Amino acid sequence: MPIFLIPGDGSYRVQPIHIDDLVDICIDAGNAQSDLILDAAGPEAVSFQELIRAVRDATGSRSPILRVPATAFHAAARAARSPRERRSPHLRGDHPH
Repeated sequence: MPIFLIPGDGSYRVQPIHIDDLVDICIDAGNAQSDLILDAAGPEAVSFQELIRAVRDATGSRSPILRVPATAFHAAARAARSPRERRSPHLRGDHPH
């Protein structure tokens, strides 16, 4: 990508999970004979901006990271969706919970 947009200031915390750990959790859950409650979050919490910088550095990308107002980011994300995604409430994220 020529640029990477971060909604808001990027200071909000996330807890990354390694793909191998996620696969193990999914396999365990699929093989379970009863309901499970599993902790899927990794032990380390970092800011979203720190995570993006780490991924960029690990992949050798030189794309600039730009912060944009969250409202502008969400509007751009909605505009980038396909017509099918815009019609489906499940894909829009506004379905009732």
